[in-house]
Amino acid sequence: MMNYIYTLLLFVCFSSYSQNTFIGKIIDKESNEPVIGASIRILDSNNGTFSNENGEFQIILNGNNKSLTITHLAYNTVKLEITNNSSRIIILTPAVVSLPEITAGNPAINFINLVINKAIREKDEKHFYKSFYQKTSIGEGNYNKIHEMFFEMCWTTEGVQFWKPTKTRYAEKSKQRFTYKNFIYSSFLQSSIINKYYFFPLNTENPTDNYNYKIEKYINEGKIDEIVVIKCTPKKSIKSKTSFSGRLFIDTKNDILLYIKGVYDRPRNKKWKHDRVIEVSFEKVNNKPELKFIHIEDITTNVLTRKKSIERAWIYCISNIPKLSNGKAYKIDEIDDDLVFFENAPYVKNFWDNEIPIFHTNLEREIIEYFEKNGLFKGNL
Repeated sequence: MMNYIYTLLLFVCFSSYSQNTFIGKIIDKESNEPVIGASIRILDSNNGTFSNENGEFQIILNGNNKSLTITHLAYNTVKLEITNNSSRIIILTPAVVSLPEITAGNPAINFINLVINKAIREKDEKHFYKSFYQKTSIGEGNYNKIHEMFFEMCWTTEGVQFWKPTKTRYAEKSKQRFTYKNFIYSSFLQSSIINKYYFFPLNTENPTDNYNYKIEKYINEGKIDEIVVIKCTPKKSIKSKTSFSGRLFIDTKNDILLYIKGVYDRPRNKKWKHDRVIEVSFEKVNNKPELKFIHIEDITTNVLTRKKSIERAWIYCISNIPKLSNGKAYKIDEIDDDLVFFENAPYVKNFWDNEIPIFHTNLEREIIEYFEKNGLFKGNL
């Protein structure tokens, strides 16, 4: 009955889309909760996307190729034949997991060190991507900002090194009590596999000084695609500073960080409390890691009033490119105000109606329609 209701809702919401567009929603078989960040690919094609925070996605079907592969590290892979272009609920079954054997010492630290050492060896290898950035701002329960940007980036295991915006749009409905002026830079920091900052779970100094690591489970144990899931918790010595709590998914055969999910807890001051929820996904390519996507939710709470400001952001690597195109490229910390990239260019609606690679949620579509109706959008370099 629940799947029927989901399908009906999808049909009502998305029936106006092109006949070449397939719309889906991905849910967990056991919890019926949406699955965020699942990879949806057209078989034998470079075309693909990811499911949004509601588990929803849309993908353009090319010609007769209507076979989809849906993958997520924590779930069994699903291959789907599309017989028609109607909307569909897709159910993922959690992957079979194994609990670790009790051993002397701490094997989790060995996995952590192997990943760090490999990332250090490969830190000078540059990867170039055509990418997409989206940020929405919610103040006191209301959507009031949206930033969207296509850009090119140069990435290494130490994170984004250079980037170049190509198309942007920006709209603001109302001012927020608290706002980040350099959220792009802050988001790019999360692209690192290794980082010099002490609060990163894979820092290049000595991560075991600040964090406890424990193997929680294995996925596909004993197979070529075996993954170890390691729980990371801060030690008492760091809890009064910025610290991370979460899980690291590591490819045990190739010493590659594949996925990180958790929360950065920042020290509160007299007025504000800050928390950052992150998901970062990497992909194994030729037995080396490449960035896939970042999803961030920053929650800022006024300590006195308890009112919240929420910033949500996606960074999605659409495709590999040979190098950055000609023109000005920025270091990640070169600009301290994001509006430099959004304020002073004409807005071209048709481009944004057709090019967004991550499916907007219903709420996002509503606020975009409001912004467009009231002529609030700026941008499009």
